[in-house]
Amino acid sequence: MAALTLGEWRDRTLEQVHFAAKAALDTVMVQGNPRMRECVAAAATGDVNQCMAQGPNIDSMRRTAQGMAVSVTAAPEFATAPDTKGELSLNNLAEAMQRLGVENALCHMLQPHHVLQPHEVDLFFNKAFYFLVQDGYLTDITEDRHEFLEPNPADDTLRFVKHEGSQRIFGIETKPDGSGVVYAVDLDARRVLHGEAEKRRRQPLVRHWATSAA
Repeated sequence: MAALTLGEWRDRTLEQVHFAAKAALDTVMVQGNPRMRECVAAAATGDVNQCMAQGPNIDSMRRTAQGMAVSVTAAPEFATAPDTKGELSLNNLAEAMQRLGVENALCHMLQPHHVLQPHEVDLFFNKAFYFLVQDGYLTDITEDRHEFLEPNPADDTLRFVKHEGSQRIFGIETKPDGSGVVYAVDLDARRVLHGEAEKRRRQPLVRHWATSAA
């Protein structure tokens, strides 16, 4: 079976969000709150832009639901029982939304010949990379380059990462000015696909990262 592209892997993650949102939409907690119902319904559309826009709202509602559950637990015996199914569904949805946010950011970043601005290189390697590896999104395989590449001095300064979802490998070069360039790796030819890097217009990556634990 051919390896998936990062876009195809992101779409699989989007499907997980869709099903998690559909499950949450059926709970009493969500149906009884118009604003919550509207946000969850938007996440259930399967549209990546709508899902990304609802990410902060869903997480805020999940935290609110957890607070309500704690309050009910400490309330007198006549208080209404907490909606554990609704709370669990919102937790599952929030986790799926977080995964989608990360995969969407990686899908935008790890494009062959894509130029990264210095602040993006700093964000990726110095702030987000540890969490991306810890949470299983990426693996740093720089030290293992001999296993998938023929020796080439042009590749000596590259840092290699494997995207675990798609199993694709990328080399990232850091320039003296702090900027970077992403290169794809051809595993069949055992070489880095060097070429003239073209700058691509896109949204900043900073707001996409959501790697810290909730």
